[in-house]
Amino acid sequence: CKQALAGRPASSWTIVVGGPPLHCTADAALCSPVGFEAFSKVLEEESVDLHISGGVRAYERAFPMKDGQGCADDLLGDPAFVDEPCGPMHLVLPGAQAYNTTGGGPPAPWTAARSHDSSGFVVVDVINSTHLGLRAISDTGGDLDYAVVFKPRPEEKSGSKEEDFLTTLFWVGFVVAQLMCTSMFVRWVFSDGLSRRASSLHEVSMMLNGQPSEQPERVLSGDAL
Repeated sequence: CKQALAGRPASSWTIVVGGPPLHCTADAALCSPVGFEAFSKVLEEESVDLHISGGVRAYERAFPMKDGQGCADDLLGDPAFVDEPCGPMHLVLPGAQAYNTTGGGPPAPWTAARSHDSSGFVVVDVINSTHLGLRAISDTGGDLDYAVVFKPRPEEKSGSKEEDFLTTLFWVGFVVAQLMCTSMFVRWVFSDGLSRRASSLHEVSMMLNGQPSEQPERVLSGDAL
């Protein structure tokens, strides 16, 4: 499996079909078999987006998994919308005919959706290079589960970071320029005020001492009147 994944051509989505069900809760004897940690680790290392398995006769979809645990951001989010998954999603197909009527144990914290009382099938819709649709349909035609996965392209992710950095840099420069202009204006007003105050005090002092003002007389012309 590792060699096949390593030699795969470049693609937007990587989906592995087959193998044992790695993360499910419907049947303790079939879910998480011996050695599943190693297989799950390979899927993570090779950046697999979706792993589809069967054999449990009960539908179950797990949140994206990493190191055997569901990612915190996904566990707190909307189960129907997975935004930038941290690891592979695991999907266990419902049975084609007979189904597991017991339901197994309780759902795990990383269980996004499950149904043990209906057979059916799953439709995987590759919407585009960034969106993947998952729809589980029961044998009666009803929806067992529906989810949309969003994964930005690598160039979009790096471009977004660069754009955010440039935007932040612009606003930092703008704020610094505003502070500098404000500081220069305050200093100018303060220095001009001191100059005017000193000039006024000098004029008052000269008037009190009976000395003529040093201010030039203003001559108004007839036009000015």
